Amino acid sequence: MSADRGVEELLSAALGGPDAVTVRAALAGMVAALRSAGHADPAVVAAADRLAGLGSGGLAPGGLAPGGLGAIGQGSVGSGPGGQEAVGPGQGASGSGGPVERVAAGPPVGEFAADPDVATWLGATTLDALTGAPTEAQAWVRLWLAFLRLPPDLAETWRERVRSSRTGDAGAWQAVAGGDESLVDPLPEAGVTGLRESPDAAVHPWAADVLPERFATLRTLVGQVLTMVERDPGLHHALESRRRQDFHSLGDPANLRDFQRDAANRLGYLAAAPPGSVRELRELSLVDELLCSVVHVPPAHPESWWGRLARRSRALVAEAAAALRERGEDVEVRVVPPGPYDAQRPWIGRNNLSCPVPGRPPSQILACLRVYLRAGEEEYPGRVVYVRDDR
Repeated sequence: MSADRGVEELLSAALGGPDAVTVRAALAGMVAALRSAGHADPAVVAAADRLAGLGSGGLAPGGLAPGGLGAIGQGSVGSGPGGQEAVGPGQGASGSGGPVERVAAGPPVGEFAADPDVATWLGATTLDALTGAPTEAQAWVRLWLAFLRLPPDLAETWRERVRSSRTGDAGAWQAVAGGDESLVDPLPEAGVTGLRESPDAAVHPWAADVLPERFATLRTLVGQVLTMVERDPGLHHALESRRRQDFHSLGDPANLRDFQRDAANRLGYLAAAPPGSVRELRELSLVDELLCSVVHVPPAHPESWWGRLARRSRALVAEAAAALRERGEDVEVRVVPPGPYDAQRPWIGRNNLSCPVPGRPPSQILACLRVYLRAGEEEYPGRVVYVRDDR
């Protein structure tokens, strides 16, 4: 028996054993790391494919599994590598696959970028990327992704304005598990497939592979975040890093690899925790941090689509804590709210992040990355993003 075959049989046995969830999570992290590091080496990519096949329940022809862990690091239909935005088969205004054309009479990005209410929540970098989009397709996708960061009324005003400005075919859609909300409208004449939530859509394969059914709502939220990481080039992760405390662009393959490893570990630890235990609450709070640390710079409005996603995640942590208190456990969870930093200092630890936001008062909290958690005498401080004073 070859050494490779022996390793495969050992992994297969572990995936069928009592620690299968933890083994699957570790495999997910290894697949992500190999794929991120192995673009130039076919042997490394092949090894990742074989591991993905094992984690998905068996090797497909050639070692590439049709789904499950095999989807990690590859994006979904219509997405680009390393968080690059996708515009569908045409990749340009003509949809022919030929040379792309610059934006002519496309979406109203100029008027949108000039709206001072918009600028407050998007920042100069996002607006520059939007107005400098090289194709109508990219401008369209960036515009719709920007709507997800705005307060609801402002976002809906601009959605309706953009929708009313175009005619033509309805276009095709890709669905992500969730409610019933349009995230990116299709633009078929530019090759853009739309993206929307649907209660009938399948959960993202990574979330479905690692998290058991009792985390149905969390699986949906994890899937939504992973889908947006695949599509939105403006996303960063704000997780604590061994290298430096900063916003790490998820368009950078090294940062994406780090995020995928962390995600696989946190999801695996949560799945392996005893149901209804204090340990499960702690692991749940770390998965919540994972989701809420996927941010833009500056962070989205608290009532935006991104803000609502964070609120649903926090509600799961609060519900778990409430259930433990009903059984006599001494636990406390606190979401650090927007507002003056000093007022929330007792609940905040180190390694917080800041960014300049013109027009916003310095030291105002913009987003809570990690909730404050106390379990008995053990305290786990929160983390936040706040306004940096660059005067």
